[in-house]
Amino acid sequence: MKHHRVNTQRIPIIVNPYSKRNKQLRGCSSDIYHEIGRDLVDVRPTGNLDQLDSVVRECKENGIPYIAISGGDGTIHQVLSRFIQIYRADPVPPVLILKDGTMNNIAQTINLKGDGCKILKRFVRQIEKDRPFVSYARDTMKINDKYCFLFGAGLTTNILNAVYEGDSKDLPKVVMVMIRAFNEGLIRPDSSSLFKRFRAKVFLNDEELECNDLLGILAGTVEDIGMGFRPLTRQKSGERTFHVIATGVKPLVLAKNLLILKKGKPISHPLHYDSHVRDMKIVSQSPFEYTMDGDLYFAERDLHVGMGPEVRFIYV
Repeated sequence: MKHHRVNTQRIPIIVNPYSKRNKQLRGCSSDIYHEIGRDLVDVRPTGNLDQLDSVVRECKENGIPYIAISGGDGTIHQVLSRFIQIYRADPVPPVLILKDGTMNNIAQTINLKGDGCKILKRFVRQIEKDRPFVSYARDTMKINDKYCFLFGAGLTTNILNAVYEGDSKDLPKVVMVMIRAFNEGLIRPDSSSLFKRFRAKVFLNDEELECNDLLGILAGTVEDIGMGFRPLTRQKSGERTFHVIATGVKPLVLAKNLLILKKGKPISHPLHYDSHVRDMKIVSQSPFEYTMDGDLYFAERDLHVGMGPEVRFIYV
């Protein structure tokens, strides 16, 4: 935890116009944030990477002390990836998350309450009263030229694909997919698309796992993955690691241990691996899908997950 003195320079609010809440409001969120922040904020909708890069370069040139992001985990992932690339060795400004997306797990990990409007109101009030604010550090994970806080492959991406199917990606849809996963895991796991096995060699800190027929991999530097599940634990103070859970157990075994995993406790099984590492390599015989903070990508065969820089998130 770190305390910051308030800086009255205008706060750039980077708005993803395609996030869940911003689509629902049909672009009105920019007007709402203007109204709340008045002359203290600079609302910047960014519909593509070129627009985003332009805003990021302005932030760096002007020495902006902190930024706000309107969107969910996927938006934060995309925005911070560009900030880290453009800022290079310089630290990214502390980030105020406005929780306007389908998934808001990163905000949940620092216990940030309320919607974007309430969060911004609290932050503006801090500025107007010249009160210091608190920020919390979270490490990122690096994959190619992108950075994230949650990574997954196998079961994780299978579930995300089911959630993303169709137009709706809201909480009821997520609940329905989770119920489906639980039922199919008990009744017909071998024929379920959700439980399609992930075959690859996995190396944690250069040590190969004995099992290469996996149900899935989950890794992260934040605890929450949604719906009250906190299977990941943060690294010990002073360490720079991310938590990896790689499991080759049968779906029925996973289902029986779901409540244990939900609370962040490891399960004991010879095909279940749970550790904090600095480095993970995945070597597959065929292309595979993976997720970074809810966004989906494809790897040709090999993938390297390493440590990225630290990012600070503002708590108000």
